Amino acid sequence: MDSFFGDPNYELESPESLVRVVWRNDFDQSDGYNTKVRLSGKLQLPKISKRLNLFFGGENGDDLSNDEEKSEDRAGMLYTIDQRNRSRVDLTLDFSSMGFKPGVRFRNQGQLYEDSSYRFTQQVEYKDNKGFFTTGELNLDKALSDTDLLRYSNELVYGEKTEGTEWQTTLILFERRSVHKSDPRVFAWFGSINGVTDPSYVKNYRLGVLFRRQLYRPFLFVELKPAYNFRKQNNDDVRRGAWSLELNFEVALERDLRRTRDKVKSAPSSAAQSSTAGK
Repeated sequence: MDSFFGDPNYELESPESLVRVVWRNDFDQSDGYNTKVRLSGKLQLPKISKRLNLFFGGENGDDLSNDEEKSEDRAGMLYTIDQRNRSRVDLTLDFSSMGFKPGVRFRNQGQLYEDSSYRFTQQVEYKDNKGFFTTGELNLDKALSDTDLLRYSNELVYGEKTEGTEWQTTLILFERRSVHKSDPRVFAWFGSINGVTDPSYVKNYRLGVLFRRQLYRPFLFVELKPAYNFRKQNNDDVRRGAWSLELNFEVALERDLRRTRDKVKSAPSSAAQSSTAGK
């Protein structure tokens, strides 16, 4: 599911080089219509170090669990200090028009029971206009069947300039409804609540569904995401409801550069085998 939807945490640690181009079309009753093209990705640097990766693109968390999309363009480096069976520690360095953002990232994940697992991520960062801040996220996953997955997610952000602790809780039901394995189609039914503690109030209650499928080619995708929001921007505001609708088109490419050298080395022997088979 994380690979199919392009989960940012999953992609950050994936062994492949990734490039995503998304044409996003967003309509909201409160904000009107917005459209933009977003480029993001991660590049391996095997000739320099297997531990070092470059990433680029606008900041964008999990679309299902973040109500407000961050659009600041950035690039950065990820260097793995230590990686074990369940845990991993990385050094991160983002740079953008707003300045540099160094940080440390820790992840621990594993199986709880036969059909359930967890993933915990904690990151501490420093940014010129935000000071020090930390982001923690815990995902609990349970496989309901071979095609259905239930995810309970909690995220906390606390820093020098946050509104106390900024929190979000999300419940998602993923349902894979593929006619053929080569034509995957997934529904993600979700509900989320997000708010702050200083002053203490809930910013938004949200319900919606995300439909995603491949389109003509394995690297082409289309998404449709209608949702209803019941929100207020400030503690003193009157809470109002608003419908939103997203229509996104995406090109997603990936390649494991670490295997390229092995493939090149094995090419002559493979060609010889083919020649022999042909005879």
